[in-house]
Amino acid sequence: MNIKQKIINAGIEVIEEEGIQSVTVRKVAKKAKVNIASINYYFGTKEKLISETLHDSLHAAFSDWNEVVGNCNMKLDCQLKKFFIHWISGIINYPNMTKAHLYAPIVNCNYKGLFVKHFNLFLENLHRTIKNSCPEMTSTQVNFTIMQIMSAVAFVSLVPNLFKSFSGIDLHNVKTQKNYIDHLINVYSKNYNFNKENS
Repeated sequence: MNIKQKIINAGIEVIEEEGIQSVTVRKVAKKAKVNIASINYYFGTKEKLISETLHDSLHAAFSDWNEVVGNCNMKLDCQLKKFFIHWISGIINYPNMTKAHLYAPIVNCNYKGLFVKHFNLFLENLHRTIKNSCPEMTSTQVNFTIMQIMSAVAFVSLVPNLFKSFSGIDLHNVKTQKNYIDHLINVYSKNYNFNKENS
């Protein structure tokens, strides 16, 4: 692993451990076991370091979708389950990184940042994938479906203990995460036949 990637990985760790507002160059340097001059050389400013760190983690979050969607032999419901199981696990295991990505749109109402750009590209790709597999669905139906699935995954992942006292369901459990996603996708699969063979 090169020094720049080592610093980025350390940035991710610091954000996850302490939150994005607590990131300092000194903390990242200590975590990466490099001197501050190395961070200045590769990034110049703390803001650039944070920007590249967020970009790197976004790439990791969304790149799995591209791998899944590229599998023409996999039915749509299996593609969706595989990706969203990965996603729910990622959000629950890295809550502070997720909050860092959502900080600008939620706190500052800024929808022009890096996360929103990546997210919109992902949504366009997801829309195209569902529409190609289910041409009988209107674009509005596809959009509603995407919004509902994304909301159902994101909300419970961001606050996984919110329903625990009511339901007894522990979403930190990997098997429970899989069961939750299976149930969610199966609801749409029954309505729109997501599990049909690709033509």
